[in-house]
Amino acid sequence: MDYTNNHQACEQGKWVDHPTGSQVVMTAWACIALLEAHYPDPKPIERGLKLIMSRQQPNGEWLQEAIEGVFNKSCMISYPNYKFIFPIKALGMFAKKYGDVEIQ
Repeated sequence: MDYTNNHQACEQGKWVDHPTGSQVVMTAWACIALLEAHYPDPKPIERGLKLIMSRQQPNGEWLQEAIEGVFNKSCMISYPNYKFIFPIKALGMFAKKYGDVEIQ
């Protein structure tokens, strides 16, 4: 499970794959949503978290990827702190729910 939608989806009113593939922030949002919904199968959440962990830099941060927000269907907005807040939240929520499980 990962989230690859592109900001152009707002302009076009339909799903548009992001040209570089999955994004850390959007994948974290999807993981958080599944955890909040008490999704019964942890495997898709683990897959999303594996992507998040694979993109974490040696110093602990995540690089800025695509634009995270769109205002009024035309103004793209970058939220640089999202790349820290949401991946950490998703990882923490998973750990709280499933304990010290090794993500395969």
